[in-house]
Amino acid sequence: MDIAENFAEHSNTLLQKHRCGRCAEAVSAVAIMRQEDCSFCGSSLAWQSGNQQVNVLNALKKKWRVRKWLIFILIASLSFFAGQVPLLQSVFLVLSLMAVHLLLIRKPLQWLPTGRKVFAKMDIKLIGILIAVFNLIINVLVMPFILVNGVVLAVLGILNTFLFVHFSTKVIESRLKWEVEKRPFGAHDWMRTAVFLSLICMVSLAGGFIVWGMVNVISTVSVPCTGQTLREFGFEGE
Repeated sequence: MDIAENFAEHSNTLLQKHRCGRCAEAVSAVAIMRQEDCSFCGSSLAWQSGNQQVNVLNALKKKWRVRKWLIFILIASLSFFAGQVPLLQSVFLVLSLMAVHLLLIRKPLQWLPTGRKVFAKMDIKLIGILIAVFNLIINVLVMPFILVNGVVLAVLGILNTFLFVHFSTKVIESRLKWEVEKRPFGAHDWMRTAVFLSLICMVSLAGGFIVWGMVNVISTVSVPCTGQTLREFGFEGE
């Protein structure tokens, strides 16, 4: 029994390194994900477990889930303090997205074939852009409210981090699931990319109108002690 358990553990370790669990020869990640046979020794590349429902994807998801929550808690905590300074939270958000990509997303992407990997990367980048644009709009809207903007931005930073981590990992997991199911590359792979591009255009356009409207409103506000508006001082909102 101990020998069998040791073999299973050794085999699973090799599979995570993209190697055959029996002969240790290098095999493709796609072959492992689809549980095909090794092209060298002919043995199955299936995950070694007593539970037949467990495959390499389910095993890796448990491992990635722990890492995801550790990174999220760390970034969310730092983001809370960064949110106390206007616009600093937006800069920190961009840095956080880069850190999440390096520490959490790049490794799972290695299990995807080229086509799906390209579109998965595009979807993740578009999710980051969409969140960053939305975050910038909120920064501009709450900036005049000195008493509450720090709290709002701090909460927003935590929420944005969670949304990016959650949806990015879901993008990868869904494509890995298609690999396990041996689902061929098709419209479902690029459809999300088109949706995210449309959302970015819509949010950017709406944000532009909101900022333009705020500038015009601020330019007509009376300046204390003078009664004159900023427009009368020569400030033009258009």
